[in-house]
Amino acid sequence: MELKEAIYDELDLIDLSDKVEKTNRREKYDEIMNTNLSLLRMFVSACQSSNYALKIKPRQNNNFYCRCVFHNTFDLSMRIVDSKKAFYCYGCGEGGTIVTFVSVFFGISIEESIDLLYNFITNNLSSLNKEELKMLDDLFKYYDSPVADALFLESQEKGEIFSERIKNYIETHNCQEGSENKIADRLCCSKNYVKKFLPKSNNI
Repeated sequence: MELKEAIYDELDLIDLSDKVEKTNRREKYDEIMNTNLSLLRMFVSACQSSNYALKIKPRQNNNFYCRCVFHNTFDLSMRIVDSKKAFYCYGCGEGGTIVTFVSVFFGISIEESIDLLYNFITNNLSSLNKEELKMLDDLFKYYDSPVADALFLESQEKGEIFSERIKNYIETHNCQEGSENKIADRLCCSKNYVKKFLPKSNNI
């Protein structure tokens, strides 16, 4: 729930007095969210560029928990949901999408973050100044690094194992549609994730 709220709060920040400019930024935002950019890979790259001590634990379905880069902690309090390009820290409450991550990590506004990422995905780098090009270099220098590759592979393997665990539980206990809450509590996972594996009811 906190993750969704963080994303909605982020959208509220794109609040400009000029309606045309606001619409234009919102369109840019939507284009960024529709690309295949990976927040996890950007996180790894930015942290390696700044010599941040990485500690990331992958979970199923491209979910990751890691140390928050926005406050001092040794706990893995930051959750990254890469499929949504979103994150939320359960320690300091910082959260949002890839746009907020870039904004907070580099200390720039939401609008500047949108423009930076949009110029990158449209390959419009000639319009960027030296500082902005340096930010992009930090974000993508280690983007395709072995560290990020290994994390994705481990997460994929764990996801496959966990999916099999859910399917086996459903088959063993003859679970039907409507029992997702019980299974989610039993296996400590999302009920929406469980729903994907439950047989559909025959009732019309």
